[in-house]
Amino acid sequence: MDKKKTKNLFSWQLTPIRITCIVLIFFIGMCWSFILGIFVGRGYKPPFLEIENKKEIKQDENIIPSEELTFLDALRKKDNLKQDKSNSFPTTNSIEKEEDKFVYIYQCGSFKNKKDAESLKLKLEKLSLKYKHEIYLEEVNIKKEKWTRVMMKIISTKQENESIQDTLQKNNITFFIKKYSKL
Repeated sequence: MDKKKTKNLFSWQLTPIRITCIVLIFFIGMCWSFILGIFVGRGYKPPFLEIENKKEIKQDENIIPSEELTFLDALRKKDNLKQDKSNSFPTTNSIEKEEDKFVYIYQCGSFKNKKDAESLKLKLEKLSLKYKHEIYLEEVNIKKEKWTRVMMKIISTKQENESIQDTLQKNNITFFIKKYSKL
C-alpha cells in the first residue's frame, strides 16, 4: 500500500484551473518586475547622459541676461526717428504695401426664396461700403433645388478687408470668403 500512496503524491494533472493559475502567477510576476524596473531605473543615469547634461550647463553659463538685450529696441527707435524726419517720397516698401490689392469674393447668404436673397442684397447695398465692390445674385442647383446666393466681390487691401468684415459682423450678416486672389 505504501507504493501506491507514493505514486499518488507525486502525480500532477494539468486542469484548466491550474493552467489559469500558472498564467496568472506568471503575469503578476511580469507586472511586478516591470514596476520594480521603473522604480529602480529612475535613479540610474548612464554615463553618456551625464556628459550631455554637463554640456548643457556650460551652454547655459553663456546666456546673456535680458537686461543687456536692448540693441534691437535701440535700432527700432532710430528707425522711427528717421522715418518721422523724412517727409519726402515714400519708400518702395510702403508703395508695395499700398498696391497689394486683392479680389475677395464673399458669400453672404444662400436662400431657397429669391425674395429673401434680394432683401439681403438691398441690405448690403445700404451699408455704403467705401471700397470698390459689386453685389450680385447667383442661382445654383443643389440637390435638384434652385438656391439663390448673395455674393459680394470686393477689391481691397488686407487691412481694408478686415474693416469690411467688421462692418458685416456689426450688421449681423454672416459670410465667408469663398475665393480671393491677388489683383
